[in-house]
Amino acid sequence: MNGVDLLRRENFTPTNANSSIPKKRYCFVGDFHENDVMSPSKAKKLLSIVKAERMSVLDAGATLFKRIQKKGSKEFPVELRAFALILSFYSSKAYEYVRKTFVNCLPHPVTLRKWLVYSC
Repeated sequence: MNGVDLLRRENFTPTNANSSIPKKRYCFVGDFHENDVMSPSKAKKLLSIVKAERMSVLDAGATLFKRIQKKGSKEFPVELRAFALILSFYSSKAYEYVRKTFVNCLPHPVTLRKWLVYSC
């Protein structure tokens, strides 16, 4: 699952006999379907995938906060490098905002350019 899978979609459930207004039911794209959880192996596999994705997000956040606390280290972990490069490709203003918000724990844009030059 990625960010696109988390977009909500609206489904209308049938109206109850007591109510004339249909109730809105929100679900997430990629939610479990009945036939997905019929077999225990499918359910376990889906849960392990979701757990792994959430842990990777938590690891990236933990790396960022460790970097803030540790000040002065010049090496950047691979996850932080990837995040910095992707964010700078999407929007330079967003990159500057995140860099300023997290007290310069992300590398300077000149450093990003050096990484790109040396990696080619």
